[in-house]
Amino acid sequence: MPRLVTARCCSQQLRAGVISVLLAAVLLVHDQANAQLLLGAGRVRPATAFGNSSEPTDSSSITATPAAGIASVGFSSVGPLSSMFPWANPPSPDSHKNDHYCRMDSDAKHNYCGLPYELSNFQGHFKCDKSVMVGRPADWQQAAQLVKGFSHVKAVGVGHSWWRQQFCSGNSSSAINIITTEFSSVLPASQGEPGHSIMVNETAMTAKVAAGVTQRTLLKYLDGYRTQQSPEGYTLAAFAWFIDQTMGGAVATGTHGSTFVYGSLSSQLKGLTILDAQGNIRTLDPITESHLWQAASISVGRLGIILDLTISIVKNLPVKRDKQDISPNEFVASIGQLQQNYNAAVGAGNALTSLAVWQAVKPWNEVQLLWFIPSRVLWKVSYTRIADPISDQNALQVIATDGPEGNQVLPGAYQQMEVQPAGTGPGIEVNPLYWSDLYRIYMATNVQPQTLPARQSYLSISELENRLHAAWNSYDQYEVAVPLSKAGDCLAAVQTELYGSSARWKGFRAPALVRFIRAEKAYLSPAHGTHVMYVNIEDHVSYATGKPNEDFQAIMDIFRSPMCGPARMHWGKAGWPQHAKCFDGATEYPTSWCDFGCAVQQLDPTGKFSGEISKDVWQWNAVDSQTKAAVRDYANECCSQSGFNNQKCLCAPRTDCDGKR
Repeated sequence: MPRLVTARCCSQQLRAGVISVLLAAVLLVHDQANAQLLLGAGRVRPATAFGNSSEPTDSSSITATPAAGIASVGFSSVGPLSSMFPWANPPSPDSHKNDHYCRMDSDAKHNYCGLPYELSNFQGHFKCDKSVMVGRPADWQQAAQLVKGFSHVKAVGVGHSWWRQQFCSGNSSSAINIITTEFSSVLPASQGEPGHSIMVNETAMTAKVAAGVTQRTLLKYLDGYRTQQSPEGYTLAAFAWFIDQTMGGAVATGTHGSTFVYGSLSSQLKGLTILDAQGNIRTLDPITESHLWQAASISVGRLGIILDLTISIVKNLPVKRDKQDISPNEFVASIGQLQQNYNAAVGAGNALTSLAVWQAVKPWNEVQLLWFIPSRVLWKVSYTRIADPISDQNALQVIATDGPEGNQVLPGAYQQMEVQPAGTGPGIEVNPLYWSDLYRIYMATNVQPQTLPARQSYLSISELENRLHAAWNSYDQYEVAVPLSKAGDCLAAVQTELYGSSARWKGFRAPALVRFIRAEKAYLSPAHGTHVMYVNIEDHVSYATGKPNEDFQAIMDIFRSPMCGPARMHWGKAGWPQHAKCFDGATEYPTSWCDFGCAVQQLDPTGKFSGEISKDVWQWNAVDSQTKAAVRDYANECCSQSGFNNQKCLCAPRTDCDGKR
């Protein structure tokens, strides 16, 4: 037995050492100082089977000094990936004849996506029942026929999801998932040729983009759209860190960056084209159909298939990026002060769109934080718009607006085929402090202080980082939206659990990402009715051990406790249904859930787009506002063309959850 333990220890140490050397090879291309730091004796702790007992300490001794003049976002310009990381681009399955690629941007894709051939996520996990059909329509008309021909339908893009029941349209051959990347007009975008799938209107300052185009492809196209009106090109006012999901999926789930001004991508929308349950094509905008717009701008795919969208754009002007290292104590104290200032402004009767509330949150506008939990250090990244600063007046104006063929049932419908999922990170199950420090080193070039065009200045994952992060290390990504009114108290409880006697920091490897978003009008926005602090965390351990990551889940339990709101969960990420058993929308979204239910009754009364989760989530109940008796006919008694009738009905919680939570 001692020999087995020793062998396991040494094997893990060797594997982790190989990863260190390979990462250093990448860094050498960009940053010799960081590479030397990574390989330097005693500076980064080796991964061993016995390293978990080490207590995190002040990590100021590990100082990454990026080389002067580097202006890239991460490692985007490294040469052929397969020459350094053979596992990142393994041979495609023979049956695919090298056609099996994620429909991501051509520089960011890897070979572990299930889509568009198998219904699974971007790492080949969370697989749907094999009987569910794959829809790869050539055009909108063919998509409409598929919607009419199947009883259960769901749109998916590249599978940037960790919630199978929401992702999958059903669990039988009467269900089909329609892949939005496969339209003939959209498919070239994943090969670097967006063509007519993106159209810029410089007069209106908008871009119309097909739903199956990824956020990265759109950003790249806008950056290169240089004209006399804007020689520097264009970009989105605020965008996400993870930018390799499709734009349709991004707006359907409220994908966001960090801004108290522009909100999530959904708040930057100006128009939507959707395919409804009857196979009809509808166009929506925030002016002519306010109720349906507030439902459709974050719809989680429940109202239909997004075909294209129109979104605001801004000029790609210089933005200065700064970085400050702070401790967890400093972070918790500063968010506590933010909570106090926000509550004081709101408590004084000021509207969320008022100058008083804006001035309370302004110091944290566009701030992003990377929290290296085992290392006990945070990078606070802040931004200054050089050429076009956000004035108080401008801020208030913006805030006030708001493959191989199978047996075809119908043209464009195919059976699934098997795809091998991604594996686990070598040695990632041991020594969290080692992995936390490693992430700090190889991410250092992302946050170096400098002035760049907005697209390059604001944080987002690079092409190479996406290929490495996705291809060699399976993980589940969780995200919660903590009401700003409770953010400080929530973080204090989280900090105590992480660094107190429970030592929950041992369950973390990659840094947590903290961002801020203003209150939004979309009915299903996690920021509906309140400014929020988003916290994104990842579980890299459970895939490696084959067991639940109890330390990680204990932190999620705190986020979902009354101390933190409970924090609302991101609609496209992990944690469902474990942390939302017997989900009660009327309780979590008390002022908007029944409005969304009325939009469902209008656009999809039969539940065609309800997905595998069906009534596990999509339930609406109401009582008569006078008698308090249960309403029997929700649609006819409580719904109008403008939404839920709050004078006649009261939105009511579920009554079937006793003993299920």
